[in-house]
This record gives sequence, C-alpha cells and structure tokens, in this order.
Amino acid sequence: SKLQTGVSDSAEAPKDVAGRRPTAATGTARPAAWSGWNPLYVRVPLLHPDRLFQAALPWLRWVHSRAACVVWILAVAAAGWQLAARWNHFVTATEGMLAPSNWLWLTVCWALLKLVHEFVHGLACKHYGGSVREAGVMLMFFAPVAYVDVTTCWRFRSKWQRIHIAAAGMIGELFVAALATLVWSSTEPGP
Repeated sequence: SKLQTGVSDSAEAPKDVAGRRPTAATGTARPAAWSGWNPLYVRVPLLHPDRLFQAALPWLRWVHSRAACVVWILAVAAAGWQLAARWNHFVTATEGMLAPSNWLWLTVCWALLKLVHEFVHGLACKHYGGSVREAGVMLMFFAPVAYVDVTTCWRFRSKWQRIHIAAAGMIGELFVAALATLVWSSTEPGP
C-alpha cells in the first residue's frame, strides 16, 4: 500500500545533477529552490534591437574582416608605444581626472563607451547568424550596467565564434582606447 512505501499520488520527479526537476508545462528543468526576483541582479529590458543590428550589418560587416583585425592590431600597438614613450606625461596629465568637476564628462564618456561595447557584442552575434533578443540596463549589485542578450550564440558549433562574440565588447573598447591615446599623444594639453 502507499502508506507502507511512503509514496503518495504526488510523488516527486527525480532531480537532475543540479537539483532541478522537470516542470509539467515545459518538461525542462528548473531550480528546486525558489528562483524568483533577486534584488542584487535586476534586468530592465528597454528594446528589441535585432532589426537594428540586421540593418547595420551590411554597412559594418567589414568590422569583422581580416583587414580590420590588422588595423586594430596596428592601432593598439601604436597606442601602446606612444603610451610607453610618454608615460610620465600621461601620469601627470591624469592627476586631476577624477575631480568632481569632471564627473559629468566621465559619466558621459563611460555611457558612450558602454554603448560601443554592447553594440560590438550584438554586431558580432549578428555577423555569425545569431539574434539579439533584447537590450537594456541591468542593476548588478545596485550598479547600472548595459547589456545585450546574445545568448543565441551558445548554440553555435564553433567555440571561436562564441569566444569572439564574448570578447567583442572588450576588443571594441580597446580600439576606442587606442584611438583616444593616439589623439592624446598628438595634441596639445587641454580638455
């Protein structure tokens, strides 16, 4: 009888290795513990940019070419060379950069740099045939961070494509930093 074996009509489905049980509606596993809203990690989707990236791709596909890679390497190497040659001047020039009078400019630069970062992630994903489902702002430990959802790249067979998409934002930021360094090294002191 059921009382003797300890099994009831609502017997639980077996758990997988991560402690998840399949749901009745989807058949996919979900965490056994409550996985509701987490105040330390909040996503605020703002738009669905897939069409934007699709429209931009024909104009910007060259960004992922070998020629663009060579230009990137040369720009980063030249910037590194200029920075090393003028290191003392660079340190002196950046002394008051974090002063409160510069916070507005730093915020604007940071926001623009994050837009470039996320745009390059999305463009790389579209370049390899993925889709960009959403973009928005994420509050991670109460700090605002931009994001694009490029999780469709997880299905790509090539690990190099997945690596390129994951690193694309940093590659774009490093290129912007290299250009900024080259402009800084060839101009007079000032803003």
